[in-house]
Amino acid sequence: MNNYRILIDINHPAHVHFFKNYYWLMKKRGHQILVVSSNKECSHQLLNYYKIPFTSIPGYPESKIGKLLSIPLMDLKIYQIARKFKPDLFIGIASHRIAHIAWLMRKKSVILDDTGYKWNVLLYKSFTNQIFSPEAFKLKFGKNHFKYKSFHELAYLDPKYFKPDKKSLDFLNLHKNEKLFLIRFSSWQAGHDLDSLNKGFSEAKKIKLVQLLKKYGRVCISSEGKIHPSLEKFVLKKNPEKIHDLIYFSDLVISEGATIASEAALLGVPSIYVSGLLPDTIKEQNKQGLIENFKHEDSAIKKIEQILVDKNLKQKNRIKLENLLKKQISLTDFLLEVSDETIYDQK
Repeated sequence: MNNYRILIDINHPAHVHFFKNYYWLMKKRGHQILVVSSNKECSHQLLNYYKIPFTSIPGYPESKIGKLLSIPLMDLKIYQIARKFKPDLFIGIASHRIAHIAWLMRKKSVILDDTGYKWNVLLYKSFTNQIFSPEAFKLKFGKNHFKYKSFHELAYLDPKYFKPDKKSLDFLNLHKNEKLFLIRFSSWQAGHDLDSLNKGFSEAKKIKLVQLLKKYGRVCISSEGKIHPSLEKFVLKKNPEKIHDLIYFSDLVISEGATIASEAALLGVPSIYVSGLLPDTIKEQNKQGLIENFKHEDSAIKKIEQILVDKNLKQKNRIKLENLLKKQISLTDFLLEVSDETIYDQK
């Protein structure tokens, strides 16, 4: 078997999880992998935890104008790195920066996208060789756009690769039978957030939500941005690598971000998604009865009040999830096949 040189682009903590099994399996096959990563939130912390070497690159500014102006600088940085490494394949999630440099170097790139933020798509669509999205994703980007029967989050939450470990939550010191609730608040600074008119929970409703949940059990908050001082004591400040164990053993997950809402749904945990943005993947998970989505905070809180008194909801969700998983492919295995085919076509 020939050895490949593959450059993986990481621009979000979820990308670390998405690519970690792919990285380990490709390394095991003898291929050389270079990971480049912006330090968004805890991305570098996760890479270090998983002992995945990486080259740090700048992140994107918060404003839309700042993001656009940073594109040539980001491209230049990736080019400088890639020129030394000489990849056979570039791969990333909605990454226009690797699409540009792969095209410039006459190499192939694979882009995975389950969000379809229009400006981002315009920036990479004409430069990449292949785009892959979940079957639930309704947009079509042309003849090089392909669909697969799975969800991005199953690259790392597929039972083949994810084994929940309750001992990993010992740092929470949970009491026996104590209910656990996870809330995820977004910063609303990602590119796909800048056009959204609805911004999840207001500060007052965040406080109200926590006050409601803490009557029933332990509340943990994961927050991208600043949070009201009265909620600081609920914020998770360590162990980001345990997030999926935390989700799995939670009784309810409430999220302004689509990733954690979808992760909860695909772990069979009752999931509430609150945002003006409604990805097709979330719509499909809602159709399957695995997630509830709301544009407005008041409607979400009313639903949460109903869920809190349903003792069998999580068990019902796990049964629905089992039925869904029977129809999904192993996304990591699929990605291995795509890499082989793409590089062989090139050589």
